[in-house]
Amino acid sequence: MEAESVDDKPKQQFAFSNFRFVLHEDKCETRRDKRNKFTGRDCRRLLEKAEKRVQRMERIRTQNPQKAKCVERNVAWERAFRRAAGQKVKDNVDLLRKGVVRKAKNKQRKKRKWEERKQTVETVKERRAEKKRENVEKRKRQQTEKNRGKRKRK
Repeated sequence: MEAESVDDKPKQQFAFSNFRFVLHEDKCETRRDKRNKFTGRDCRRLLEKAEKRVQRMERIRTQNPQKAKCVERNVAWERAFRRAAGQKVKDNVDLLRKGVVRKAKNKQRKKRKWEERKQTVETVKERRAEKKRENVEKRKRQQTEKNRGKRKRK
């Protein structure tokens, strides 16, 4: 009879292709979740967050190596879950530094180009004003010469 009661339990089956990874969709984000979220376009802010995480891990590693291993494993899993969900995880300090430098260079280049553009617009404006002034003077001279010619005839 005992064998029958054991067989009566339904067997659990896994469908390995149907895993669902859900990361706290229905509750609002906590501070910890925001701290662990490494997405966005602001490389400088992401770099600061990544450096803080590295410092925190170093501090934990010196105090308690066992806990550090556990935390590192949790961070790795969290990163893997986020990537599996389709998010881009930007927590590599070296790449973020390169991104910050690249954005700074782009900003300088765009600033320089804008200054050049302003300078060229200013020079074109000055040239046009000079040409207009010269044409006005030329027209004035022609009018005075024309008037002088009429006076002489009379």
